Amino acid sequence: MARELQPHQLIERSLIKKYRKELWNPFIEGVQRYALVQDGDRIAVVADGTAAAAMTVLLLQQLQRVSQTDFTVVPVLLQGNTQAAALAERLRLSCETVAPETANEPSALLAALSCNKLAQGTCRTDVVNEAMTAMLYRGRLEGVLPQTAVTGGSVILPLFCIGQEAIAAWVRYNALPVSETERPPENAAAQAVLRDIQKVNPDLERNVFQSLHAVCRDTLPGYIQDGQQHSFLERFDADNNKE
Repeated sequence: MARELQPHQLIERSLIKKYRKELWNPFIEGVQRYALVQDGDRIAVVADGTAAAAMTVLLLQQLQRVSQTDFTVVPVLLQGNTQAAALAERLRLSCETVAPETANEPSALLAALSCNKLAQGTCRTDVVNEAMTAMLYRGRLEGVLPQTAVTGGSVILPLFCIGQEAIAAWVRYNALPVSETERPPENAAAQAVLRDIQKVNPDLERNVFQSLHAVCRDTLPGYIQDGQQHSFLERFDADNNKE
């Protein structure tokens, strides 16, 4: 006779059963594609009460159970965040506690917890939205890196390949009381543009995301590399000089 699962175990199970295609599989794709988790890692995750943070903790903990990679997940609560603490209790997360000012600086947080990586809940929708915001409001084509070096380690984005709609569906299915993620007005406006276009082209988000991995630099009149501005004329003049 199969044992009856506890409520928090059913929530975890839904990540790899009901939402395997939408959540677990793209999570594994991102971890492997961008080499986010290595042997010996101690990965901090700030459980701030948002859906993305909760999912990041649970997915990494599930990976820890089934993976041959030897790493540790360190969920973190901010002092005074009672809503986040209540959600962590419901999910049965064993958390470290730090002052909010410590969490504001990734390097300080890593040092305080003796961790070498900080996992954040940026998802594929956020990545696409940031690219659109940069084009519409800053006149630049910019992306978001799935892993960024900081003093003492790196910041990783395990939800990089997961769409926001799948996260929201998981939250509704499990009736989780999560906090809303605050977004700048520019982000909200860019997201509205994306949603309007998606009514005509449902594949828009996936296509924009893929385009960030397939930039055709040869067709761009200008680009920035290592902080330096470059022009297509550099290549154009070099090719002419060869003739």
